[in-house]
Amino acid sequence: MYELVAQRAAALALVEPVGQQDEPVPVVVQATYVAWEVARYD
Repeated sequence: MYELVAQRAAALALVEPVGQQDEPVPVVVQATYVAWEVARYD
């Protein structure tokens, strides 16, 4: 389960355009939050 989340987070980070790094909530933070949610309910 953790590997799948990590792979998905990595994929999102790679796909995320450089021009959108100025978003209020960076993709890394979103991915970390998603991983934490999954781990909490796992």
